Amino acid sequence: MKHLTFTLLAASVATAYAASPEFAPGQVIVKYRSDAGAISRVSLLLRGVTPIQNIGDNTQLVSIPDGSTITGTIEQLKRDPNVVFAEPNFIARASLTPNDQYYTQYQPELRKIQADLAWNYSTGVGIRVGILDTGIQANHPDLTGKTVAQYDFVDNDATAQDGNGHGTHTAGTVAAKTNNSIGVASVGYD
Repeated sequence: MKHLTFTLLAASVATAYAASPEFAPGQVIVKYRSDAGAISRVSLLLRGVTPIQNIGDNTQLVSIPDGSTITGTIEQLKRDPNVVFAEPNFIARASLTPNDQYYTQYQPELRKIQADLAWNYSTGVGIRVGILDTGIQANHPDLTGKTVAQYDFVDNDATAQDGNGHGTHTAGTVAAKTNNSIGVASVGYD
């Protein structure tokens, strides 16, 4: 007989929100036209923009004046005919690649949904997800400590032991301990 059970896990579906990219406060990258002379750079100094570092051909990392906004400074710099581009100093971060033994070979769906990028925004801290499935193997090493509550609607008791395996698989995809060198990775592992 198949069992229909409910398991509540302390986990989350990690979601990559359409958040603004992160950038270093008070810094802008400016690229000058190759034929722009020192006068262009002096005009920046007169606007209160201070060079921090040369970072390439005709390109500088600069600090903006106190009280100025990055957006306002960039718009002002873009009006200068000697400026090719001006942009925030964006911060890039490496994405997590879990070391779980089955992640690379057996979990292409996590790469397909770009979970590695979503984990930069959320790993499920403090979120609970309810799963209505065949139960859960509560002593599974990737799921120990993850179950908050469970109920078996067929046997009408609070033990939702998984006799099928599907519920454990589903719970693992949602909330398995991740980056622990065993089993699988999950979408919302914290």
